[in-house]
Amino acid sequence: MSDQELTLAIAQIKNANQNGFISFYNKTFHYNYVRAKYLFPNIVECREFLKTIYLYHFLHIAELETAESTEKWMSKNILLCYQSILTQNGIDVFSNIPSITSASTTLPEADKPVIHCVNKEDSAPYLMKQLKDLPVLPRMIFLCFYHDGLSVNEIATALNCVKETVLWELEETKNTLYQAYKLCEQQVSKPLYPFNLQLVYTALELENEKYYSTKEFALLVWESVASSLTFRKAKKKKAITLPIVFCFSALILAFIVLHMYAGSFGKQHTNATTGNTVPESTETSLSEDKESDTSSQSPLEEDLTPSSTTTIRDENGNVTTYDENGSEIPTPSSHAAELSPADKD
Repeated sequence: MSDQELTLAIAQIKNANQNGFISFYNKTFHYNYVRAKYLFPNIVECREFLKTIYLYHFLHIAELETAESTEKWMSKNILLCYQSILTQNGIDVFSNIPSITSASTTLPEADKPVIHCVNKEDSAPYLMKQLKDLPVLPRMIFLCFYHDGLSVNEIATALNCVKETVLWELEETKNTLYQAYKLCEQQVSKPLYPFNLQLVYTALELENEKYYSTKEFALLVWESVASSLTFRKAKKKKAITLPIVFCFSALILAFIVLHMYAGSFGKQHTNATTGNTVPESTETSLSEDKESDTSSQSPLEEDLTPSSTTTIRDENGNVTTYDENGSEIPTPSSHAAELSPADKD
């Protein structure tokens, strides 16, 4: 797995970018699938455990500092997830392990010469067959220590047990494999490759290659994982160029000019139709002035009103005034003066 690609994927995951989750998943699926298959041979249980593993990876991605330590970090997480399942189901797998005072993780015959023996690649299948026959947890601990590089203390912490328990499991598994490997050597005419770290690592790699998954299964697991995640959408880059800015500015300017022209045209149209409008306060004042002028002229209009009375002077000079109904009324002084005897002369 490429360190640069993983480094980028890890950074994207920390930023909740979906591309990072997908890249990380694709590049690490086989590694996690093999270990899940070790612990849960049943395909349904394996799928559920893979979902648990990946959710744990993604939730604790901040603990992963460099891509170089990715496999070791994932190996520890797998043990933590497995131990959590054991605890939830009330299973104590180390209850029958005896207490030990000393144990060694050194592989026997590590310094045996490799001259005149079967090469490592041809000898590894013999050991791989023995690995397949191991119980689940011993094989997993053996894999984590000799292949993934976890220390005894790291394995003990992940499995919530004392380090002496891990040492005992490693030594028992190592001795079991060694004895089975020696029996295989008796079946061939030529000595097999020495039982050392290089052979063990090659046999574990060969065992891992035997576990492969279909694309359909990998996609099914991913869909299950993705349904529990929340991704952050990648920000789209703004592609605003200079011509676009100019066009946008021109549109705004045109809108302002049209708005001003429309307002001016509406005002002219109103004046042409209804004449100049007069403020309400001015119209009111003119109306009040008109009323005041009318009130001041009302006495004059009363004096100019034609009279409907009739005044008659008899032969004796007596003046009598009648209204329009023929009734006698007092003669106004002005009429009496006009018909006085002086006028007769």
